[in-house]
Amino acid sequence: MPGRKWQREQMETAILAYQRGEVSIRVGAEQYGINRSTFVAHLKKRGVIMHASGCSGLRGAAHPAWKGGIGYDKDGYIKTYDPAHPWPRKSGYVREHVRVMELHLGRPLTEREAVHHIDSNIRNNALSNLVVLDRSEHARSHRILEAPSRRRDQLGRFA
Repeated sequence: MPGRKWQREQMETAILAYQRGEVSIRVGAEQYGINRSTFVAHLKKRGVIMHASGCSGLRGAAHPAWKGGIGYDKDGYIKTYDPAHPWPRKSGYVREHVRVMELHLGRPLTEREAVHHIDSNIRNNALSNLVVLDRSEHARSHRILEAPSRRRDQLGRFA
């Protein structure tokens, strides 16, 4: 049958493209006109390690979706991957401004210290924009900065 030979050639081309990392399963199936579940079945049949199931347990640079260990946390701070840090987050990431200051000081920050962004831009991690403050001083400085924007009731109390 002429159709089967064409399908076989398409399948082989798609599998090779997937193995080289040129296409994902979805894109490969769409691009070569193959049903996605059929494509997955052929990949399994040939023993090709698929990214979704083949990378469970892989961390850091060994993971195929690795982007260099730099990202943003939920508050917008730049985070870098460093599982060897004295107190990284559960994911192994540390906020970059903390690492920059610790490298400058040559020691880890204590529990009582916080790094403050002088210009209030949390993405500006230049050493000239960072200062180490006691945690209470840091909280006080933010209260002073944010006080004009906080709403007050008729008696002048913060709402």
